[in-house]
Amino acid sequence: MSLENPPLKSRHRRLLVGTLIAAVLCGVALVVAIRAGSNSSIPTINIPAVQQAGFVPVHNRVAPTFDLASVITGQPEVRLPTTGARPTVVNFWSSTCPPCRQEMPAIADVAQQLTGRVGFIGVDTLDVRSAAAGFAAGTGAHYPLGFDSTGSTANRYGVSGLPTTFFITAGGQVVGMNLGAMTEPELLGLVHELFRS
Repeated sequence: MSLENPPLKSRHRRLLVGTLIAAVLCGVALVVAIRAGSNSSIPTINIPAVQQAGFVPVHNRVAPTFDLASVITGQPEVRLPTTGARPTVVNFWSSTCPPCRQEMPAIADVAQQLTGRVGFIGVDTLDVRSAAAGFAAGTGAHYPLGFDSTGSTANRYGVSGLPTTFFITAGGQVVGMNLGAMTEPELLGLVHELFRS
């Protein structure tokens, strides 16, 4: 018994180690085969814009209306009525928020591209008005910018972090929201997908 057990255990160990090595080699071979098979002639999979990270579809929610003073002194109040002639993108931001600072030039560009088809409203949240106005001027944001000094509008929308963007139909229904900053292609993709604009 003392003579047979050690060789048996040794064989089991060798078999287990061999199986593990074979599994690792198979995995490596599979990765190499996949990489070798991928080249520029194979099209990449296009994930629909609404599946991008940060996007959350929303159903059966009416957008809260608001009337806010403009970030820019002397400009008219910024309003979101119950219904409008076109869909609207509402972006909650602050000049103290680094991702907002990265995102706003993209929003400004898309707003300009879609003038007359989709409305854009920025809601500056819990910020210093002069700092917000200076930052907005530097990014070329010419769409309406409301000043939500107390954060009450953001609270009504359930905003939990900045930036957060809501996509609202002409009928006043929220159809989606995006948590975090977007690039210009991401924003354009969402607008086209959600509003067919």
